[in-house]
Formats: sequence, structure tokens, C-alpha cells
Amino acid sequence: MGETLLKDPAIEEWVWMRNNTHRYFKINRTTAPTLVVMGLVVPGLLFWFGAKTQDKVHSGLPQISDAMDPLIPSDPTSKEYKEWRVSNLEGSSLSEIHIVLSTVALSYWCWKCKTAAEFHRNPARFSERTWQRFAFECVVFFVPMFLALTGRYIYTTIAMLVGAIVYYRKQIPDAPVRHDKWAPDPRADNFKQTFVPGRITPKPYLSIYRAEMMLLTCFCILAVDFEVFPLKYAKVETFGTSIMDLGVGSFVFSAGVVGVKPFLPRMVDGKPVSTSLGHRLRAGLWTAFPILCLGLARFVLTDGDLRMTSMVLLAGYQALYSLSPLGGWLENAARTDMVSANREGIFSFVGYLAMFLLGMSLGQEVLPDARSFKARRMRLVSVLGAWTTAFMSFLLFSFVLGVEPSRRFANAPYCFWVAGFNTFMLWLFMLIEEDVDSKLPPELSRAGRPAGYDVPAILDAVNMNSLTTFLVANLLTGLVNMRIETLLCNTTQSMAVLAGYTLLFMLPALAMYRTGIRIR
Repeated sequence: MGETLLKDPAIEEWVWMRNNTHRYFKINRTTAPTLVVMGLVVPGLLFWFGAKTQDKVHSGLPQISDAMDPLIPSDPTSKEYKEWRVSNLEGSSLSEIHIVLSTVALSYWCWKCKTAAEFHRNPARFSERTWQRFAFECVVFFVPMFLALTGRYIYTTIAMLVGAIVYYRKQIPDAPVRHDKWAPDPRADNFKQTFVPGRITPKPYLSIYRAEMMLLTCFCILAVDFEVFPLKYAKVETFGTSIMDLGVGSFVFSAGVVGVKPFLPRMVDGKPVSTSLGHRLRAGLWTAFPILCLGLARFVLTDGDLRMTSMVLLAGYQALYSLSPLGGWLENAARTDMVSANREGIFSFVGYLAMFLLGMSLGQEVLPDARSFKARRMRLVSVLGAWTTAFMSFLLFSFVLGVEPSRRFANAPYCFWVAGFNTFMLWLFMLIEEDVDSKLPPELSRAGRPAGYDVPAILDAVNMNSLTTFLVANLLTGLVNMRIETLLCNTTQSMAVLAGYTLLFMLPALAMYRTGIRIR
């Protein structure tokens, strides 16, 4: 005799609502405090704790004793003075670095809110190619970068960006209220209809993230030669943290995020098919030779959990560095042969490889198209979890075990710091995109948005031709240093040269973007 299970309607309704929370989630007065506390206050407190518990006081200036003062070169145009100027730097605190770089996310949020307000005001006349939009992009992305990276008016810049965000966001109309909470979510239906297995569409938040990192890097490589650039942001000698140290690791990490694309499964006849080694090699050769080397290392090391592999690599490398004579040899050995002369580059490869694998593990989360609207919302949670793991690992090594970050040796604290910062920045870009795009009509929730709505033209041009931008910036840096005595320039001259330099290294990318040419 079978027994009939009696279902409690109240329990069934509660289960249904719990499983479909994503359909009705939006940022409002109820959910905003939780997002602010978990996404900003808690990370801010952790960064504050890290800054307050640092053992060293980072002054940002070369640490020269009084007994060595007579040895300081007197000619600021001499090679000896330029070498002395960037020697024995100890960087700046974590809190200062993160405050300065917060202007990157705020600039994007400001641009996104203004763009969405314009689109909702008149969708038919929305266009990316107007001089007003181009001028606004230059102002909102370049001016905060100039002011923040030269140590001028940082808090004023942040306050102005926050004010602009509030102003433009209020101009975006709210999405239509759905009175029937039991009805299917139109956005979920649109996601199911437009999902194509195996397809990877461009992700605006990823394009913004990579382009912003490239702009910061290109700006810093010349700005460091001017007096207006605070030396506490330049690369440290051995141990410590700085903005340029973060930029070096961010290059490797971001390469891993997009470098995982050739390794993702493809759909053939409706079935997932893993890519072959030959396909991986061809993809690596097409991208760049260094990516090929890292891809080969990844294939040899594991075909499983990239995050676990990178953790094991970093733990093993750090244990070998701290518990064996390797650490002392790396720091103090004489340079008598090829290995000892290049020991930092040889042994730090392990750390940068682990960092690359951490980037690939994040790329596995953010690159594939979300199968459903719920999966897209859950992606925010998974990326935030990855940031939490990386940052807690950094805290463990730095403040529990007392190991300081070192870009020179790419030790575990440095790698986890870079991974944590980049993961958190990517999560912020995803959250900003979710906040603004949640007000779009359902038919535009995945695709169909006009050009210039998702990514600003300036950053899209840099992202499409990042290699060209980087090469042009390096060539211009060399040219400026040959023709101008940068250390003799006053503030006005320095800012004028940096502004012209920024415009010039952007021109080739913008020209190629307008003509449809794309060179990675």
C-alpha cells in the first residue's frame, strides 16, 4: 500500500522563494547595507588592520643614513643620481595603495551611471561616437588617474567621483515593478533563450579591468621619472608594497584570467569536448611565446584544480625559501656566474607561475557565458569567495607568520596580495555592472545593447590593442628620457609632458579601433 505524502503549502512556498531569490534581487534600501558592509566595510577594516600591523614605516624615500649623505650624487641629471633616487625604496602602506586605486572603480561607476542615464533618456539617439562622450571619458578616466598617481587631492578626487555617481545614478529610472511575484522572470527567460553552449561572449567588466590595468601601467612607467610622482609608489628594493609592484603582478594575473580561454571546453555536436594539446599549443603560439611556456607548464602540472595547484606551488616555494638556505642565498649571494647573477628571475618564476594559475582559476569562473540568470548572480558570490580565500592567505603569511611581500622573489604573500586585489577589483566591476544593468529592459539583459553602452570607446580601444599600446608607451618613454631632463621639470611642465605622452600612446589604439584593426 503506497502512502500519499501530504505537502505543507507554507513550506512549499518558502522553498520556492528560497530557490528563486535571484529573480527578485536588486539593490535597494534593504539589500544595500549588506552589500556595503560585506563588500566595502569588511575589506576596508581588513586593509586598515594590515596597515596598522605592519612592522616597517614606509616613508617612500630612499633610506640613506646620515653617514652616507656625502655619497649622494649632486647632479640630478647624472646616471648615478637617477640610480640613487630609485634605490632602497620601501614603498607605501597597503591602505594608501588601495585608496589610490579605488579611483579606478569609482571612475568606471561614474561613467556607467551617466551612460545608462543617457541611454534610458533617449535609446534611439544613443551613440558612442560623439565628441561630448569622448571628452567625458577622457575627464572621468584620465583626470582621476593623474591626480591620484601624483599624490594630489586624492580624497577630493574620491569625493567628487562619489558625488557624480550619486547625481547620475538618480537619473536612471527604476526597472518596472513586477506585481505577480510568482510569474517567471522575463530576464531569466531571455537568458535561457540566448544561451549558446560553448560560446564565450565579451565580458564588459573584464574588458574594463584589463584596459584600466594597462592604462595605469603605461602611465607609471614614465611618471616615475618625474619628481611629481611620489617615490613611495615606485618599485621597492626587496621587501614591501607599492603601486608599481602591484602592477607587475597584475600583468601576470590578468594574463592568466584571459589565458584560460583556449583550455575551456568547447561544444561539438551538443557535447562538451576538452581542447587538445595541439589546440593549446596553437593558441599559445598565436597569443605570445611567454603564454605558451606558462600553458605548457600548466598542462604538465595538472589538468585538475588550478587553484589547489597554485596553492601547493606557493606553499612549497615559500617553505623552501624560509626554512632552507635558499632564502639567504637569494638575498645575499655574490653574482659570480649566470645562475647567481639571474637568481631572482629564475626562482621567482615559481611564484609568477602560481600567480598565473590563480588567474586561470578565476578565468574559469568569469569567462564562460552564464547558463541562467541565477548563475550570473551566483558568479558574484563565487568571485567574492575567491577574493576572501586569497586575502585570508595573505593575512596568514604576512601577519601570522611574519613574512613580508616581495616582488623581487615573488613570494607567497606577494602572490596572494596581487591575486586578492585583482579578484576584488574584478568583483567590484561585476557588481557595478549588475547594479546599473539591472534597470535595463529584459530583452537587453544579455545582449542587444548599443555600441558604447557596455565599454567606453577609450578603454575598448586599449583592450583590443593592448600589446600595441604597451609597445608605443615604452618607445615614447625612451624618447622622452632621451630628449628631456625629466627631474628638472617643474610640476606644470611634468603634467604637460605626461598629458601629451598619454594622448600619444593612446592615438594608435584609437586609430586602429576606428578602422577595425585588432592586434593583441
